[in-house]
Amino acid sequence: MISHWPEVDPDLINEDAESNIEEAMEIARGIRNIRAEVGVPPGKKITALLQTSPDNINRLTAIGDFLSTTANISHLSVTTNANINPNHVVSLVAGSTQVFLPLAALVDINKEIMRLNKELGEAITEVERLKGKLANESFLAKAPSEVVEKERGKLADVESRRDKLIARLENLKDAF
Repeated sequence: MISHWPEVDPDLINEDAESNIEEAMEIARGIRNIRAEVGVPPGKKITALLQTSPDNINRLTAIGDFLSTTANISHLSVTTNANINPNHVVSLVAGSTQVFLPLAALVDINKEIMRLNKELGEAITEVERLKGKLANESFLAKAPSEVVEKERGKLADVESRRDKLIARLENLKDAF
């Protein structure tokens, strides 16, 4: 039997839903990676706290069941202001969301500092790469304005991530 290749109906594309699931997957992947790095068995349920901006609260709450299932979370809280003792959590940054996992009893603090330093190094490298790209007159002259704006947005996101990582490292180092 021969049939035509299916065509995408643009009316059925939901960019908000795609964005939500991409962020949920990034958060779940980050949590699973940290669990593996610190040696928490995949079957053990954990608690997680997501700190985000007020406009993302509803979006992250909506993907809570997905996160609970894919990252094996027993209790998930979403807030705009987490009063967390940095000595008692492991954290990661996923997009504009900071994820806190209370794993201090299971974590080697020195390894956590090394992990954050590695992540910070990657963020710094990416900031330098994006700044170089945006400083390139040839790129600015040839690229469409929406591409340039997208790169500027990426730069702002990576700079924000870098700053959060620096703050997290300072909190860990001050605690010990």
